[in-house]
Amino acid sequence: MIHHRLSYLSDHTLKTHRMNFRGLFELFLFISLISATKGGAKLIGPSKPVLGLVGDDVILPCSLQPAESVAEATVEWLRPDLSNSNVFIFRDGRESYQDQNPSFQQRATLFLQQLKNGNMSLKLSRLQLSDAGDYTCKWIKSGSQTSIQVRLAIGAVSEPKIYAKREGTKVALQCEAKNWYPQPEMEWTDGKGNIISHDSNITKNGQYYSVHGTIKVEMTENVYTCTVRQQNINQSRETNYTVVCQEASSQPIIWAIVFGLLLMIVISVFVAYKAFKT
Repeated sequence: MIHHRLSYLSDHTLKTHRMNFRGLFELFLFISLISATKGGAKLIGPSKPVLGLVGDDVILPCSLQPAESVAEATVEWLRPDLSNSNVFIFRDGRESYQDQNPSFQQRATLFLQQLKNGNMSLKLSRLQLSDAGDYTCKWIKSGSQTSIQVRLAIGAVSEPKIYAKREGTKVALQCEAKNWYPQPEMEWTDGKGNIISHDSNITKNGQYYSVHGTIKVEMTENVYTCTVRQQNINQSRETNYTVVCQEASSQPIIWAIVFGLLLMIVISVFVAYKAFKT
């Protein structure tokens, strides 16, 4: 009898503890939901690296969702890999340049009028190759802070140029593209889109690459296109050159000679006529 009663009390106590644990767990979830509803704003940034080109401007997105003003908060943009990591600081309602990394001076800024909408995006101007890296967007308010990382990839491109040189019955076309980054590749095609094999050469000056490619073609009418591309930064540039056939290129010269002879004949006749009248 006593053993049965003790067994009943143990089962009852265990059930009571389970109910208490479940109640505490449900209370914790409820409080968490309230907190997420009242203060659930979070930083949103790009899911992929942002691409910028040397010399251009770029925007590194960072904003609060749902939107709320950050004009009274502290906003920091950092490059953790640098000894002086401060890219741009907004504190106490104004920009703070005191501890800014010198390499970002007069090149980094926020959209101050958009802070009231939770927009903390950073604009970087006159990009350099050294700007590539991971940036931290940090929001600090009332002793708490949250941050996200934004990766910036930098590339460099230029327009290719074609130089032509006649070699007997053929013409040599040399395509040149300077100051690319990362290393590019070159392709020649004719007017029908056929790829033409060519001799190429790549040189490096500091961090930049230059590529040269030459083809030799017959003096027959065709359009040749030189394309320089870099897959990693999804960039390409192209230019073309039109070769005219040898016979067609000589026609203007023939017509010029004929016109000159006719003009000389007309002038001779006119002079003889004036002399005869005299």
